[in-house]
Formats: sequence, structure tokens, C-alpha cells
Amino acid sequence: MRSRHAYVPRCQARAWHRRSERAAARAILRAVRILLVSQMYPGPEDPDLGVFVAQVERALAARGHEIERAVLDRRAGGKRRYLGLARDALTTARRFRPDVVHAHVLVPTGLIAALASRAPLVVTAHGRDVRNVGAVPGVAAATRGVVRRAAAVVTVSDYLRHEFEAKIPEARGKTHTVDSGV
Repeated sequence: MRSRHAYVPRCQARAWHRRSERAAARAILRAVRILLVSQMYPGPEDPDLGVFVAQVERALAARGHEIERAVLDRRAGGKRRYLGLARDALTTARRFRPDVVHAHVLVPTGLIAALASRAPLVVTAHGRDVRNVGAVPGVAAATRGVVRRAAAVVTVSDYLRHEFEAKIPEARGKTHTVDSGV
């Protein structure tokens, strides 16, 4: 009686298994659910606000990632608008269930993102947020909390990375530079 299954040499079976694992890993890497949290995003009243954040979003979407956002798209509104951003980030995170959260600006946006979801956090520092550490009361402690929670911190230049790591030594080893080209 013949088996309905053909014999597959062990080395060939391992190769198929490795290929399927690599294919699964590529599929996972291609289909990441990302929650973008930013206090700067282009809107009808302020189309120039945070255009670089929109560019990052488009680049991630072009690579097949699924993006949801909780953003402020206008300059007006004062400090109260951050309460709305926090509420939006929390409700979006609960509904969307992201694989990763990417926040632009360490404080307050990085702090809002850290509290909104338990997903791995990536925070991009753009400059003023680093300079506020030590200059604005409470920002250093809040920034340390964000850094502890973050899987990675991105700075937009090596100069900014060195300044940031000098002010927040805990950031060493998890800070990376992605040059903004400016």
C-alpha cells in the first residue's frame, strides 16, 4: 500500500520550513499597525505644520504599514488642546490596537503616547523638546519617564543625539539618528 504523501528528504523539508519562516517574518514586517501621535500635523488652517510628520506617515504607508493617527493639526488652542490629544490617543489606541506607537516630540506628545498604549513606543526628538530638558521645570523628569518606556528614541541629527544623551544619560543605547536632511 502506497502512502498518499510523497517522501521529502529532511534537508529539503528544513529548507521549506526556513523559507516559510522567512516569508512569515517578511509578512509581519510588512503589515505593522502603527499609531502615530504628534502635536504637529498639517491641517486646513495650518498646512505647513509638521509636514515632515505627514511625510513619514506616507513613507510608512507606502511600505504596506497600517497607520492610524492622533494628532493636532492646528497651532491654536493653547495647552488645553493636549487634553484632547490625550483623549484621542487613548481612544484610537483602544480601537486600533497598534503593534507600535510612534510619537513625535518627547514631551508632551511622547508622554501622552506612553500612557495611551502598552505597545512598543518609538519617540522622535526634533530639537526644542531636547532643549527644554533642564530649562523648563518638570520636563527632565517627564522625559526620563518617556525614555524608560520607549523601545527606541530617534533624533534628527547626530548633534541633537549627543546633546540629548548628555542631558538624559539613560537614553544611551536606545537612541538612534535618522537625519532629517535639513
